[in-house]
Amino acid sequence: MTLEEKLNLNIALDDIEIIAIYKSINIEDEFYFHLLLLCIDKIDMAYKEKLLSDNMIILLNDIKENNLITNRDRMLFIDEKINDIFFHNGYKINSESNNCRDKIDIVNKSDNFGLFFNKIISEMDETEVFLWHKIITIFRTVNQNKMSKKFTTEVSDIIKKIGHDKYKDTFIKLIEHIIHMDVTIKNTIEQNNYLEEYVFVDTSNINIVRALIMSSFFIFDFTISSELNKLTQKCYEKNKTTRQPHSKLLGNTCIYLLGECSNIESVFTLYSLFEFIKDGAARKKIKIYINKISVDMKINVHDLEDICVPYFGLTI
Repeated sequence: MTLEEKLNLNIALDDIEIIAIYKSINIEDEFYFHLLLLCIDKIDMAYKEKLLSDNMIILLNDIKENNLITNRDRMLFIDEKINDIFFHNGYKINSESNNCRDKIDIVNKSDNFGLFFNKIISEMDETEVFLWHKIITIFRTVNQNKMSKKFTTEVSDIIKKIGHDKYKDTFIKLIEHIIHMDVTIKNTIEQNNYLEEYVFVDTSNINIVRALIMSSFFIFDFTISSELNKLTQKCYEKNKTTRQPHSKLLGNTCIYLLGECSNIESVFTLYSLFEFIKDGAARKKIKIYINKISVDMKINVHDLEDICVPYFGLTI
């Protein structure tokens, strides 16, 4: 099969074949733009499940810098497609040169969580780094306590590729780190005023942590339930410096996830949290989820209490 035939078929090519196709494209060909797009699509197809090779980074940068497309809309379209490939492989675009040279941090280093997460990522092999970058890209889009169908499908698929046990091990390391974190001081200048802000999890990372918590749905067991119990208590516990709860937002995400799991481990944890948490709104949410779980498990809520209360000495 010739390269031209392979180019028009829905099959992945290797680096040598892609480079050969790119070098064979004639700028005077009336289909020059479409051939460039096909070449870019072949790179995207070949590197859906692995990190870009150095050869492909050079080639994509060359297309960005040296293509002879004169139509502005087509040129922007090419740029957008290439930038998207770079972004999903964890690279940033230099705003001055418009090319890719440097890897980006998978998680913002603006807080203790981000610093620790990037350290863990740096110790992984390339395949695992690629998969974590993909899952973090999905995590960034989460802005509410809800697991959409898209989130459920894509995250569960990536966790399978990472490996259930590997993902669980990393998840526990991250959650344990958050549990033992203190607030950090973030210095800003606003209208010539020097401001100090105490930050537990920075706003740039808060949605990632929320989604990380929700991803535990796919690895949930007694150990994970115990970790979420400790994390929720940490979130509602008042910080000694700020005298405010560390993060009600993350605490609510934990409560939501425990309610969604609908099993005996999660309901045990919810009863335990009801005893610890004094926040009225949170206690109300916990009651709602306990009632939901009793329906899901087809166990009367009073029978659930009889099972769980002796362990915690609770009164609901």
